[in-house]
Amino acid sequence: MASTRVICGAIAAMALSHIVAGMFETPSTGAGVLHRPVDLVFNWIVPALLLWAAARYTQRVADDDDQEQPARARASEQQTR
Repeated sequence: MASTRVICGAIAAMALSHIVAGMFETPSTGAGVLHRPVDLVFNWIVPALLLWAAARYTQRVADDDDQEQPARARASEQQTR
């Protein structure tokens, strides 16, 4: 459940970064790719970092849950004795 919120939050932050990038003045038609570093940052770097962070968080939560599973099984086994 927590990983779903993290991914939804990352998607919402990416949408916000695209909106922020769109609020800046558009370049002239002859501008090069790196003429607008704002677009590069808000439309590519921020979303990539958000997805990377969400994936790492999801993996960490899954690993923590995997480590708790045997402990829960042992605890329930001891309760049945």
